[in-house]
Amino acid sequence: MKKKENLTLKELIPMAVGSVMGAGAFTHIGIAIGYTGYSAWLAYLTAVIMGILFCLPIIIITSALKLEGGVYTLVADMLGKKAAGIYISGFLFYFPGIAIVALSLGNYVHSLWPAIPARVLAAAVLTVFYLLNLAGIKKIARAQKIMMAVTLCSLFGFVIFGLGKVSPETFSITNENFFQGGIKGFAQAVFILFYSVTGYYFIMFQGGRAKDATKSIPISMLAAAGTILLLYPGIGMIAVGVLPLEQVAGQPLTWVAEQIFPYGLFILFMLCGPLMALMSNINSLFLAYTEPIQQAAEDGWFGKVFVKRNKQGTPIGASTALWLVGALPILLGLDIATITGSYMLLDYLLIYFMMFSLLRVPKLMPEQWAKRRIRIPTKLYFCIVGISILIQTVTVIAAAASVTPFILAVSLVIMAALLVYALMRDRSGKVKIKEKEPEA
Repeated sequence: MKKKENLTLKELIPMAVGSVMGAGAFTHIGIAIGYTGYSAWLAYLTAVIMGILFCLPIIIITSALKLEGGVYTLVADMLGKKAAGIYISGFLFYFPGIAIVALSLGNYVHSLWPAIPARVLAAAVLTVFYLLNLAGIKKIARAQKIMMAVTLCSLFGFVIFGLGKVSPETFSITNENFFQGGIKGFAQAVFILFYSVTGYYFIMFQGGRAKDATKSIPISMLAAAGTILLLYPGIGMIAVGVLPLEQVAGQPLTWVAEQIFPYGLFILFMLCGPLMALMSNINSLFLAYTEPIQQAAEDGWFGKVFVKRNKQGTPIGASTALWLVGALPILLGLDIATITGSYMLLDYLLIYFMMFSLLRVPKLMPEQWAKRRIRIPTKLYFCIVGISILIQTVTVIAAAASVTPFILAVSLVIMAALLVYALMRDRSGKVKIKEKEPEA
């Protein structure tokens, strides 16, 4: 079933913002405060800027190419069939990531109303958005617009209410609690926050559904990047500057929000801010994670169960797999740190497939490259990709240093297994990638 081009810029921007505004914004800031003290807000600003530099070549390339299956399509055309098979097989390991967002939501509700079991709620919310996803892209888009409007009003309200209560020590570089963990602590804070500031590039997976994709997709990413550049450092300032450090280190935003808001507004903020943001993130991830799997299944990398769409155009097999795999860690009792550590390094390694694909576009697709809407010199583009690869490499090294030897070994074994699977599936003759170029 062919996807219709029915997503406008007004629908894509809330999806892009929703993809990046998730668990990290509300749970990782407390961890960052524990690492670096008052400079946590500066770490957030640094992470956002690094994220923009990382995503910039993706933004540029989507102004030249319309990518039906997002990164999968890009890798297939630039690096070949086997590389695409390894990438998309590894993409399945992104699926437990949605459990992080669902658990964060459950934990927030549990902190407000302890009688509500966090894991039961997390699984229930995941199920609700699975069913919404089956209802079709337009219903998802309408829900996303409402959720993001409410979320942004709440979060900017949090910043506005809190700024007047921020201690001057928050900005004092000479204070002993500014950079309290030294260079190492600040770097750890940046990297834990970096995980939460690049998700807006997932909107590129909607290239096949977007109207005027080479214009609307990059604009959506730029809008999302600008939003978090304004918002996240401000959230960091309030999170670290209102209460004593020992009260907020390692804690979510709940403690600070309760301090700066009257009780009624505090409850309203919790419902319309973090909770709505986390729900919109789950909504966006269902879209981002399922479309590449669907495209790859149509090319033969997975069984026929992943090929079928319902009459609304939703990939049924991929959506159901995401729901089940996302619910599994929740039901098994795994915590957020364990889930993150189990797939974060593999996630970072797979991104190299995208990075090296970006380098090859000007040479292999000169006509599309010549028509790019973001007109920068090719040599400058290569420099930007190089910076992105450097950021990614530093991130991989930091991730490898932070995981246990067991997780590191498992990640490498999985990469080897993905290679074997891609080779075997390719040799089976079942993979037939359509010989077509991404549309300009």
